[in-house]
Amino acid sequence: DKSIVLKSKGNLDDITSPRSAFIFGKIQELNASSEGLQSIINDFSPTRKGINPALAKLGTVNFHGEISGFVTQLVTYGDFQSNLGNIRADMMIKNENEALAYKGSVETSGLRLGLLLPEGNPLGDIRFRFDLDSRHPHNGISRGKLSGEIGHIDFKGYTYENISLNGNYNGSKYDGTLNIDDPNGSLQMNGIIDLLNKRPIFQLIARGENIRLHELKLAPQYKNSSLGFILSANFEGNNLDNAEGILSIDTLSFNNNGKLFTTQNFQIEAHNEQSPQSVTIESELINGKISGQYSFNTLKDSFIRMLASVLPSLVSPPESKQKTENNFTFNFNIQDTRRLSDVFSLPFILKNPAKAYGYFSDKNHNFKMEGSLPEFQ
Repeated sequence: DKSIVLKSKGNLDDITSPRSAFIFGKIQELNASSEGLQSIINDFSPTRKGINPALAKLGTVNFHGEISGFVTQLVTYGDFQSNLGNIRADMMIKNENEALAYKGSVETSGLRLGLLLPEGNPLGDIRFRFDLDSRHPHNGISRGKLSGEIGHIDFKGYTYENISLNGNYNGSKYDGTLNIDDPNGSLQMNGIIDLLNKRPIFQLIARGENIRLHELKLAPQYKNSSLGFILSANFEGNNLDNAEGILSIDTLSFNNNGKLFTTQNFQIEAHNEQSPQSVTIESELINGKISGQYSFNTLKDSFIRMLASVLPSLVSPPESKQKTENNFTFNFNIQDTRRLSDVFSLPFILKNPAKAYGYFSDKNHNFKMEGSLPEFQ
């Protein structure tokens, strides 16, 4: 049924003077099925398409609300309802010089966010209220202030509670604070995050306290454990192949069933915008560096392809035909891991310092690793 039902009323006063004209409109009822919404979209498209999967998940959309005020300043509110939940918006909108300014609130008592995202995503239901004070240039991106609370949000099967935000945004960049005060852990973060940038940006300081990994379903194997840390980040990227900058853990403590592991000054510094590329690790447990040309995403294929060229009867080349250019040196020193292995229940123990160094070369089709491993269990 491609139905769209609209019941509304309104009036426009002083129409001869547009800037002083007063508008009042009320939508008493607006019901639109997913088929009806897709039909409207097709009317404005050169090709007709079937129902968009996102619209199908919405089901029938219901809306009612009001708008009133002058052309230069309007007040509007409304309620949206669908299969995913409800959203209420209450806004004042001003038409300023070459921009729209809007101030108000957006909230939901429950939204099934995970249904909008691809299957297998870790997000579920969410409840929030945000206050906005923003400006959107006609030929630019929105920027302004954002504050509010996320009452709860499901992530990987756990419902996080009591999340607050207070800061400024510029497009997809958020500069401010994020605090989580959940029964199974707290997190305080202050800085800049831009997850939608081509290379995500992180410039922040964060402190985590009494984080119970088992209860949060982040590491179910560690029952009766808690994690705490202080870290700072100043880098761009979402993996070691494109990362640029420094991630530093100033302090870290992990208590597993009464066994305590602590460490300080763990730092990873990556430079992938220059040649040669490099990743350096400095810490109490491990120190080392990789330098040259590398892609960790293709390193496995490089290694298997090299083994297949030497042992063709034992190793088959990778199915991927992607060209790999891994040509780098490495040098690592690893300290005694007995305490680490005991607390984290690791399957290995390094009782004395060890070394590993060498090179990997796609160009010359060879690989070399030397080192020392005095005592290993």
